[in-house]
Amino acid sequence: MSYQESWIEFEDDRYSLEEIKHRTYPDSLPHFKQTSLDFCHDWLNGKETFELTTSGTTGTPKIIIATRSQLMASAALSASAVKLQKTFTAL
Repeated sequence: MSYQESWIEFEDDRYSLEEIKHRTYPDSLPHFKQTSLDFCHDWLNGKETFELTTSGTTGTPKIIIATRSQLMASAALSASAVKLQKTFTAL
């Protein structure tokens, strides 16, 4: 996969997948951007398990462990449910 043509964009900030993979983005980003880019960094570098925090809408937020294959299955089901096409991009 060539990362040179892909990027993640937040408002007016854009980070290439190469920058994310090699973690050359700033440490002083707002929490949402930092955690999003850190997750993408881990994903691009092949991490197999991820600690995620539940929303806490029905109680105290909890930490759960999800595997890479579970996250891929969830994303595939979500893409199917909203009818994403191969030509679409989403994160």
